[in-house]
Amino acid sequence: MNPATDEIVCAVTKQGDDVLHWAEPDRPGKTFTPELTHKLANYLADDGHVIVSFNGLGFDLRFLCEKLANAKLKRKVATAALYRHADIFYCFLTSQGFNTSLSSLLSEADFAKPMTGKDAAERVSVKQKYLAFFKFFFYGIC
Repeated sequence: MNPATDEIVCAVTKQGDDVLHWAEPDRPGKTFTPELTHKLANYLADDGHVIVSFNGLGFDLRFLCEKLANAKLKRKVATAALYRHADIFYCFLTSQGFNTSLSSLLSEADFAKPMTGKDAAERVSVKQKYLAFFKFFFYGIC
């Protein structure tokens, strides 16, 4: 979803081993048609799905809802966002008291090396982010 151009150009969903790539088949990288936007929204609103995102509440799901003309479908997506959605950014923010970026959570950090030298403080901070991230997923502290 591209806020600079106000377009949805692609999405990826995963359920079990099924990975779905949402894009216009004859127009890769082009704006979703209203039909494909509604199809994605219906998929996410389905009661059988749990949504996991990084800042989906603040951006992706809100942006998707803004693109929907159907008020009933908008409510279904909003309900899914509130009750069947784990937003990693929001959970990290509420559990740690500060925000983070997805890239900093996923960046490589060599924890096996001794914590000495000028990079020690940065590596400890990254380790704390990793621990908060894994606590959320494994223990549901959010």
